[in-house]
Amino acid sequence: MMKTTKKQKVEVTRKIVGERLGKLRCVNNLTQERLAEIMDVSRLTIYKWESGKNWPTPPHFAKLAELYECSMDYLVLGIEDRGRDNEEDQIGLSLLNRISNIIKGYVLYAHTLFVYSWLMSIL
Repeated sequence: MMKTTKKQKVEVTRKIVGERLGKLRCVNNLTQERLAEIMDVSRLTIYKWESGKNWPTPPHFAKLAELYECSMDYLVLGIEDRGRDNEEDQIGLSLLNRISNIIKGYVLYAHTLFVYSWLMSIL
């Protein structure tokens, strides 16, 4: 019996999400190039999303959900909309963006401290 690792499960999940994204793109008669223009990313990025090599960012998931007129739950989990509305998706996206900005702030702060300490060591 073969054991599955957490990494293997994530890769399978990315592949499933990617296949769902590819099907939705085709159903909406979009090429990877056209979707890349709409999403303001490269065609290679679309390819990586659809092949399961990378995840779209939360803002990209929100834009895809709006474009395909479905919920982010459906895009990520394959679960049909169960009464959630676009406003709830926007609230969730807003929280994700706030958390992302907080993390970016901490990274910038840590980087600034590092540069400051380096400068102090050479002066």
